[in-house]
Amino acid sequence: MAIGGVYPTRATAVFISEEGFELTDLYTGTDKTYLLARYRNGALDWQGNVLSDGISESNWELNRRYLTIKASDNLSTLKSYPFTDALGENYGNTGDNIQSFLWAIKEGLKKTGFNMNIWSFVDLKPLVQGIGGSLFTVTLSPPLTSRADYFVFEFDTIAERSVLYDAIDPNDILEFIDGSMEGLKFTVVSKTVTTTRFPYSFRLYVSELIPAHSRQSVTISVAPPSSTVDGEDPLYNTNHDVRVWIKDSNIEGKTYYEARGGAMNTWEVLDAIARQWGVVIQQNKGHWEVRRWNADKLPSNTYEWFVYNSEGTPIGRQPFGSDVSLPCKPTDRAYRIFGTSLKMDRVLKNVIVNYQYKYKQEGDSMKNLVDNPNFEGVTVGSVPQWTIMSILSDSAPMSITPLTTGIPPLDINNAAIIKNYNKYTFLANRSLYKDANPIRQVNRGDRLKISWWEKIDGDRIYKGDEGAILRISIRESYTYVFNSGPDNILYDAVLSGIDRPEVRNVQGASTLYQGYRASWRKKTEAGGDYCFVSVLKERDGIGKGSWRQISLDVEAVPISGFVTLEIIGVGCIPDILPVDIIYQIPVGQRSEKRAYVNSLVANPNDNNKKTLFGDTTALLSLSPVVPDTYELTITGFQFNKIIDANNEAVPQIDPFMYPDFQSQLTREYTDTISDIDVLTGDDYGEYAEDRISGMSWGDNITLFWDTWDNRYGWSRQGLVTAKSVMEMYWKPTTLLQCEINYTGLHWSSRITFEELPGKRFVILNGSIGGDRSTFRGVLKEILDENEDVLPPGGNDGNSTVNPDWQPTGATRCVRDVDGLNTGDVERVETDINQASPTYGQERWAPAGTDTSTCPIGSPPDIAWGEQLTFFANTLRRVPYAKSGDTYTVAFSNDGSNVYLRFLHLASLGTIRSIKYETGATSTTGWEYEPDVIIEGYTYKHIKLSWFVGVITNLVVNFEIN
Repeated sequence: MAIGGVYPTRATAVFISEEGFELTDLYTGTDKTYLLARYRNGALDWQGNVLSDGISESNWELNRRYLTIKASDNLSTLKSYPFTDALGENYGNTGDNIQSFLWAIKEGLKKTGFNMNIWSFVDLKPLVQGIGGSLFTVTLSPPLTSRADYFVFEFDTIAERSVLYDAIDPNDILEFIDGSMEGLKFTVVSKTVTTTRFPYSFRLYVSELIPAHSRQSVTISVAPPSSTVDGEDPLYNTNHDVRVWIKDSNIEGKTYYEARGGAMNTWEVLDAIARQWGVVIQQNKGHWEVRRWNADKLPSNTYEWFVYNSEGTPIGRQPFGSDVSLPCKPTDRAYRIFGTSLKMDRVLKNVIVNYQYKYKQEGDSMKNLVDNPNFEGVTVGSVPQWTIMSILSDSAPMSITPLTTGIPPLDINNAAIIKNYNKYTFLANRSLYKDANPIRQVNRGDRLKISWWEKIDGDRIYKGDEGAILRISIRESYTYVFNSGPDNILYDAVLSGIDRPEVRNVQGASTLYQGYRASWRKKTEAGGDYCFVSVLKERDGIGKGSWRQISLDVEAVPISGFVTLEIIGVGCIPDILPVDIIYQIPVGQRSEKRAYVNSLVANPNDNNKKTLFGDTTALLSLSPVVPDTYELTITGFQFNKIIDANNEAVPQIDPFMYPDFQSQLTREYTDTISDIDVLTGDDYGEYAEDRISGMSWGDNITLFWDTWDNRYGWSRQGLVTAKSVMEMYWKPTTLLQCEINYTGLHWSSRITFEELPGKRFVILNGSIGGDRSTFRGVLKEILDENEDVLPPGGNDGNSTVNPDWQPTGATRCVRDVDGLNTGDVERVETDINQASPTYGQERWAPAGTDTSTCPIGSPPDIAWGEQLTFFANTLRRVPYAKSGDTYTVAFSNDGSNVYLRFLHLASLGTIRSIKYETGATSTTGWEYEPDVIIEGYTYKHIKLSWFVGVITNLVVNFEIN
């Protein structure tokens, strides 16, 4: 079948030996002793190594014997070579693991021993996220608060502001070219002009979390959400992680890519790439060719091959499409031998392509679960992406300071200094919450890794064996908000870099205290006295006032949930007890919402009585402590999770099928083929950042693919692969078993017959030989000029790729050319199907007729909204309730500095009363602004004269007469 793969070629040559020749003189034990090459018109046409068992002799009794030699291009021998470098090291072992697919192909082909040029032709183009943007240099302000979903850009004039403001639209991709966020990309949600801090500025809301940042001048790129890349070689431009070609291993002290013996063999790698892209990898005319089967549907002399040397460096282009035409009346250079057989080729019911995921493991580059690991962008009383917990009025719990001396060997500029731990104070990484969606989910079996830099100092530091204490909590839902509402912690774990690995029972204690290799503490367990101490991987530096890095491995997460990280304070070693390490949470000392430790300080009256968690009944008595006894400086967090790929909740494959299920119900054909498995592809969804099996166009995410001539419509590459196969087996086509002669015929020739007008054939299998390039074998119909393109559709991850348009709740009245209501309503719909090419896009769609909401011929009675600066077009007009002269509306605000605004037709009168949902009636603060004209109608405009803060669905009743 015409399916992507590696296609080896062989050659057979017959020679007449001289007298005295002995065949035994050629005996060899290897397949690379002798080279067999064919030249045509002085140019290399084919080369290969003589097989060790490929030499035979006939007419042995005669003086002159016939010598038959068989040779191979060595593609088949690639099954014997692991996909490693010349020293046997895995590719990607030294950090150069992101490479193009062409790089992988050329590395594989070099293992044949033939360093020939590579010709590539893959007629696929990507729809790429955020490419080809416009550049702007702007001043970026620090955020007003610790919220992390908008940027503030400031300008000197309105005109300067308008240049960037007008250039940005929702769904655009914002990329930082330099500055502290260099390389980061954000998806634009909305924009709003603001004058709160600067006369000429605006806020840009984005869908991703924003790292902490300071005021700085930056260069940014603003690009459309997706761009098409036409006419480029996808194999050369599309990158992947070459570690995907290494099988898992479990060797102590080595990552899977450092351990030898785990690499797939080279044939497996090239064959997987060929299946994914639907290409033939073969030798032809003295060079390697990588050609997509379906590309032969394209016309000749329109496109060009991409030509590379054996190292994958571009060296030129060559015309694509070598057409061969066989006439009805034979000529001396083009004819078909009598006896051709015609046969109908297979017709398939469907094709299924499985994109098999490979998850990151130890040593791979992983996402940091702490969004502000170095405490950047601090404002008064606020640390972006962190929450300061339970600060008492008499404490000085925390400060953020630039690092000027003793800086760790990292590019870190700030650190948190935390003091006075008996004040129940700690920090919690609050990036668990974003737009009511979980972004810190862990599954049962996932492993957590954490490292940080710390320095312990203060007047009462004794041996220098103190260490920072951290806590990881697993919650059952992400609705918990710090300092409000009931906590829903299921499990928690206490971490420290204090280096005492032994585990023993505490003599005389009522509870078994667990330390090194202990289990997670379950909140509901009686007493709640169990803590977890992770495996200490590394502890650089010791002693008072010394920087040291702590690296810890956390054992498997006991239950699925949502994770937060908290900084507790400083702990030390209880020397007087017969254990080297004790971690205890005192019974009854936990606050439901705040700190759960009683004290984290030493007894100042006894240098030997030092404890990590003080329990007045079980361990040591506590005495008042002098403020600032301990000083913890901490920064440089790296918090990662390693997915347990065996968890049933973790997807293993992404299946693609064409046609979709519905289309198959009426399809008459039942023939199928085995699923096509691919190891790389477009990656998206919840776990995309946890896998190495994705790919990108340079540094940009590939969203969808299509052919250069737009035959398929945009879809994920897995579906493109399925469509590529089905395009050749969608309907009955012709196979020709024939013998033809055409001087110059080769494996990439496209063949037409005058007897079969409108049809084009390619070589499926067979042999080519002789001076006249005689072909004997099977030709496959590749093109019928009268055929229709494939119907749209298909399944992506068991879901159709058709758009799923769902209402967002926003509506508007349809008006005629005079601005009067027609009675019809339109609503905003968004495509929620991630597999659809229009995913995330919005449209206005008809929503029927509603003359109560949109009275025919009438302008809207009212409009309202929350705005800092008045914009009539963004005010809401529905929904509202009307009872007599009273109009009921609702206001909401996320804490931004905005005014509540309410407009009503001037013809309705004036507002007589304003009543709130609490029952209070008051017009205090509401002031009429100048009248406004909207679409020819005069409206009175009233606003609340102060900012409202955070409100949700505040119901207000306006009586107008």
